[in-house]
Parts: sequence; structure tokens; C-alpha cells
Amino acid sequence: MLTEINTILYATDVSPESESALSMTMSLAEKYQAEVTVLNVVEPINASLYGWGAIESWAEIEKDTLDRSLASLTDQVNGFFDKHFSSDISIARPSINVINGSVAKSVLGCADDINAGLIVLGSNGHGAISELLLGSVADKVVRLSKRPVLLVPYC
Repeated sequence: MLTEINTILYATDVSPESESALSMTMSLAEKYQAEVTVLNVVEPINASLYGWGAIESWAEIEKDTLDRSLASLTDQVNGFFDKHFSSDISIARPSINVINGSVAKSVLGCADDINAGLIVLGSNGHGAISELLLGSVADKVVRLSKRPVLLVPYC
């Protein structure tokens, strides 16, 4: 049975280098007439690393971080869409989500929630030693996903 690609999940760190993965995602979406969900996951703030403080202030900092990430991601995706696609194309603008959580687990959970036919990730390819010691989001997603995953190298 062939895998149908009706929905694509593009998970991004919103870095300037990630535009190559966004470009690949949108090209595939246009080719397959697939819907795109763009996801940015913000890791929770560990208050114990920064000393003790009022829980309310940490919650405010976390909310502010999520709001800024959503604004940045929305600007990046809309700017890319406006730059590369004319108004007469048949592809819809991607839906954009920013959530708080463990990155790999959140990417896999979102892929399940939207029934993604493909997960697209950018990969900055640190070296083999740092990957061995630290692991990577891309590595975890590839190993744990039940769905096809496309890794796009950052240019």
C-alpha cells in the first residue's frame, strides 16, 4: 500500500537556516496538494536552573516566550509564502502552532493528532561525536516515528 501525503507536518526551530526545510515542505505540499501544519516547540523553562522565584513570574516568562515564538514563526511562514507563491495557487496557507513541551515527543504527538503523511525536519548536522553524546531531535523523531520523516539539511 502506498503512503498518501495529504497532510505534512513541518517542525522548525525558526532559525534563519530553516528556510530550506520550509521550501522543501511547501514544494511537496504543492505537488501533493497537501495541507501543511507548521510546528515550533518551545522547551519548558526549568526554574530551578535560574534560582527560586515566584511561580507566577515563571509562567509569565513562559507565556511571553511562546507568544514571541508564535509571532516570529508566523512572520517567517507568511513572509516565505508571500515571497514564493502567487495568489492564484491552489495551496492553502499552512496552519501554525507553537507549543510548550519536549520537542521530539511533541513533534510525534502533533503528527499523530493531524494524521501526518510526512514529517519534515531541518537538520543542522552537528558532528557524529556531539550527536552521540547529546542526541538530537531529528534522531529521536526518526527512530520513534511510525510515519515517514524527511530530513532537510540546513544550507
